[in-house]
Amino acid sequence: PINATWLSLYVFLNTAIEFLYADDQLIYRDKISEQLSGYTLTANSPPINSVQYISTLILGNGVDSVLKYDGTSISTLGGSPPINKYFEVAYNRIFAAGNPSQPNRVYYTDTGTTETWGATSYFDVAKEDGDIITGLKFFRDLLIITKTYSIWIADVSGSTPSTDWSQYPLNKSLGCVAC
Repeated sequence: PINATWLSLYVFLNTAIEFLYADDQLIYRDKISEQLSGYTLTANSPPINSVQYISTLILGNGVDSVLKYDGTSISTLGGSPPINKYFEVAYNRIFAAGNPSQPNRVYYTDTGTTETWGATSYFDVAKEDGDIITGLKFFRDLLIITKTYSIWIADVSGSTPSTDWSQYPLNKSLGCVAC
């Protein structure tokens, strides 16, 4: 038997419903006894966060490489994505934040892909405020970005990020410690 406190639970919907569990080092599928091979997390890792894009589950904890699960196996996500902890899907892109080296940065993929992370495919959210991003959520056509002491809105609906996208504070005195 495995003695573990389950830190995270993920539901993967492809052709069937599957449950993934993670303890402090390993990832399991459906039941405690079936460990997914292919990747071991750093000992005592923080909880994993995830998002599903089409038939791929993207997983990250802000410490280890970003992973993908395709319904059969788990592996490192291709395309050299930065280490991140928070993930969300919006407008056919994956958005990611929670990089320990760039705690105010939101990264994004090219449209329609999980593994194309351009070198300049990111935007900073109030970098000068010293606050860190603690979560991402897509709601009512906007990307909600929570920071410890503030909440920001990003309109990422346009096809050209450098000219079509905008961000603004929703609340500069209320934030979220962690999502």
